[in-house]
Amino acid sequence: MVGIASGAPTTEVDIRLGDVVVGCKNDTVGGVLQYDYGKIIQNHRLQHTGSFVQLPNFFQTAVAATEAEYNLEGHSIRQVVDRIVDGNKGLQRYKRPDPSADVLYRSDYEYATDADKDSASVIPRRKRNHDDPVVHYGLIATSNKVMKNARVRDLLAHEHKILCFDMEAAGLMSQFPCLVVRGICDYADTHKTTDWHGYAAMTAIAYAIDVLRRIPPQSTEREGATTDIITISGLGNFDPSNSRTGRRNEDSVAMVDHDMPDIPDDASDISDAPSVFTQASAASSLASAAEESDVSVELARVL
Repeated sequence: MVGIASGAPTTEVDIRLGDVVVGCKNDTVGGVLQYDYGKIIQNHRLQHTGSFVQLPNFFQTAVAATEAEYNLEGHSIRQVVDRIVDGNKGLQRYKRPDPSADVLYRSDYEYATDADKDSASVIPRRKRNHDDPVVHYGLIATSNKVMKNARVRDLLAHEHKILCFDMEAAGLMSQFPCLVVRGICDYADTHKTTDWHGYAAMTAIAYAIDVLRRIPPQSTEREGATTDIITISGLGNFDPSNSRTGRRNEDSVAMVDHDMPDIPDDASDISDAPSVFTQASAASSLASAAEESDVSVELARVL
């Protein structure tokens, strides 16, 4: 399940806009935690409201293999995104914004203007020595309301090691075991903008492609993933036919084109592959879906 979410940076975990968070279990809970936003605001305590089906072993293995490769050799997420976007005028909103647009304000500073970006209201952070998104593995919190309270964000991030907040994962994970991947588009505070939505959606998609190509098809068959679909929940005007994913039906389910070639082993060539994930039109459609506030893209089976 690929989409965007609000990051929860701490002194221990340096999360930036455009980074990717992968829902992975820790010692006490799974990779996604459902909570009641209203009760948090009222009681300033986190109350679990749901549990989810365990992530299939083949996903856990693929995530571990991806992490190990990234640690040894680095990744090409930004290069993949740039390759898809460059030369396609219709995809320019998915380009990486200027780094100066990534501003983290103090949690007690609720409203800001452009003039405030250089003021004491901004939390100083060391400039990274690269422009690549960082992939973080840990806990994603999900609720039925948007998190836009920096003080509550900080409280939950420190007490429960939460890396980001979203609104979509709970609805699907309670019924279907899936890996949740989120691109970070804001900081769960009152300073939300849409500037990073497109790029964050693309980085999440690029990471998901890297994981998917590590999963043999027979693994999904052994663990009971029997439907060859991409489910797009809550879509408005999404047209799968433009992305060679098939037709749209009343349930907003786009059927996979079984004649599409496999994703190449070389991730650097991913933007050249004529698959559902790598054509420019497909990237645009998937990213548009992923960045909508009421949309989630569920990868129900490896292509």
